[in-house]
Amino acid sequence: MIIQIDDYFDKGCDRSAKFATPACATQIWAEGLAKLRSICLDLGLTETVKWGHPCYMHGDRNIAIFGAFRDSFRLSFMNGALLKDAGGVLERNGPNTRNATVLNFRSAQDVADRETIIRGYLTELMGYADAGIKPAPASHDDLSLPDELLAAFDSDPDLAA
Repeated sequence: MIIQIDDYFDKGCDRSAKFATPACATQIWAEGLAKLRSICLDLGLTETVKWGHPCYMHGDRNIAIFGAFRDSFRLSFMNGALLKDAGGVLERNGPNTRNATVLNFRSAQDVADRETIIRGYLTELMGYADAGIKPAPASHDDLSLPDELLAAFDSDPDLAA
């Protein structure tokens, strides 16, 4: 896994055999990733590497992280549950994700078309970071547990705790 930010943009995240080849997703989406990077840096976010990906911070808070895949690339917002998303453009990371916190792109033009929205969301999250506001802990009231797990909890108080 990479630890130097320029390695991500020059070579990739080092998570597949395509690392440092033209077939690496970071190379396929290089123009769009560069545009996202430019927006983040222009807003004064601090660029670092976390989990093998570019992560952008404000103060001591993670604000956003990039991802590049075969068919798309994305900007994921940390604490994105706080975002108002008036335009309804945020997507869920997967079917079991509670909050929509991701913008997916399929071209550099997609980034350009959404630049105002991206800047607005990043600025909004920077404001929450400055104010020390974090999302409320997720409620698990609607969590449905399998009968087998409930039986295991019933038979083992330590496990249930």
